Amino acid sequence: MNERQCQTCGAAIDLNATECKYCGESIAVQQPQQYQQPQYQ
Repeated sequence: MNERQCQTCGAAIDLNATECKYCGESIAVQQPQQYQQPQYQ
């Protein structure tokens, strides 16, 4: 199971969680960044 820590209470939560199940704090889900090729001039 992939986990990270809640920034508010430090509990282990699921990577895709939108709310901490322990303290109820909203968690921002990070979207994967799309690769952008450099623009050459």
